[in-house]
Amino acid sequence: MFACLKAHDADVILGPVYPIFDSPEANNGAFICKTFTQSSDRPTGTVMRPHVLLRRPYCYRTMATNNALLNASRCIPLEEPFAPALSRLGGEDVLLSITFYLSGKKVVWCREAVVREQIPPERLSLGYILRKRYRNGQITSLTCMMTRPRQYPRLAVSTLLGFTQVIVGCAAAVLFAPFSSNKANASLCTLVGGAGKLLWMEPFLGRSYGLSDALADEVQPEVLGGSS
Repeated sequence: MFACLKAHDADVILGPVYPIFDSPEANNGAFICKTFTQSSDRPTGTVMRPHVLLRRPYCYRTMATNNALLNASRCIPLEEPFAPALSRLGGEDVLLSITFYLSGKKVVWCREAVVREQIPPERLSLGYILRKRYRNGQITSLTCMMTRPRQYPRLAVSTLLGFTQVIVGCAAAVLFAPFSSNKANASLCTLVGGAGKLLWMEPFLGRSYGLSDALADEVQPEVLGGSS
């Protein structure tokens, strides 16, 4: 990653994340493996963009800080880099990564820099995966309103994509349910991910991480606050 950072004069390097499961049977489940994999087939040195619909010639991988190398002097401001308002929901690393892109930082893919993440058995349930996908959808839309300036065009695209995912995911889940559990589960993920993109407003936000309710209530108003 360090060699890639120097070779491409990049500000940020991201690499692939592959899962390791305690349950051997999980390694044979295409749906499970894909759910916990963050990778790309693009060659090392490809510039990355967040939320690319037409992905080539760019590389898309979740813009998060797992398996990332940052040039701190270029990327980390003097003020607090992560948004405390997202400490309960999650996604503060996604927001930080998007600010890199908006501020013109060069984010580059390094295919050889592989890490493997241990996935505990409790994360393999369909309920956990659906909740995570719903939250990720919320983060996609919510972070549009937390940048300065706010990204109204990206929010419009996210909303349109959310509607499409809900409709297509619902139809596909019904269609595949009798024939393929993997495809049916993937369709449910599409559905709930789309629902998250639509239901990103404060009344629908939940808690994914362990702040006390009292502290969470103190920081929550910051999510949608501030001037544009």
